[in-house]
Amino acid sequence: MRISSSNLDDEIKNTMEACLLDMERVGIAVESQDKLMDRAITLYCKADFDYQGKGERYQKNYEQLRDAMSLCEKYRKGDSEDV
Repeated sequence: MRISSSNLDDEIKNTMEACLLDMERVGIAVESQDKLMDRAITLYCKADFDYQGKGERYQKNYEQLRDAMSLCEKYRKGDSEDV
């Protein structure tokens, strides 16, 4: 987020947790995170905070990535032990 202050740490942490819940809602196993999941979380946070006034663009990108991950066997809950 490139925020130098720690004033928003709790809000950012809550937003990250909300993202994980959203991914879990569509069937993504969130127990083991990787760089693609980190990217989804970043997009979600940037959308939520309307980063650089491009929140809608980040939201669309997040939703596309989330939906693609939900269709991928590697990320689906219960489909793979090695996520």
